[in-house]
Amino acid sequence: GELLLKQYEPAIALETMVLLDMAEDDYALHRRYNASEVAVTVAASVLSHLAGMQQAVGLAANGHDPLSGTAPLTLPPGKGQAHLIGALDVLARVEMGKAEPVVEWARRVTAGLGWGSTVVLVLPAEPDDLTPLLLHLQRAGFSVVLVLTQGTPSGAAERLGIPVTRIQWETEVSELANLRV
Repeated sequence: GELLLKQYEPAIALETMVLLDMAEDDYALHRRYNASEVAVTVAASVLSHLAGMQQAVGLAANGHDPLSGTAPLTLPPGKGQAHLIGALDVLARVEMGKAEPVVEWARRVTAGLGWGSTVVLVLPAEPDDLTPLLLHLQRAGFSVVLVLTQGTPSGAAERLGIPVTRIQWETEVSELANLRV
């Protein structure tokens, strides 16, 4: 006799989609370079952490990929080291560019996500029309986390029970550990 072991996949898929805003018009000119680099670092850190916990992770960035010449970039949630490497490769190449308004883009790229997924919004600042987007995402059954790299939180997300953190410098990325992702 040979000993066999059955391993079961969880019945509930833990999927997280990181939405990275790389629209150049959303960044204040005086901190555009630093804030966008911090945003990429935040996205990479979240993806690496969750992939290390065997969770499915995806990435959407509304920037420009100079290698493929395309924008926006979307990598649906998936598991495994190869998937993570693919996402990190996209993050290494993505550049700021012209893009549709972040709220419209976020609604579009989250339309195919499953109920119960987590959406991590990495934005330079809160757009004026953020609250309707946050309500839409919550009503669609998503858990939402907001990370800002330039602006100060308005309090709107917190009033909806959405965790928010502000990370302006790469030295602050460790504060992500305090978020419920």
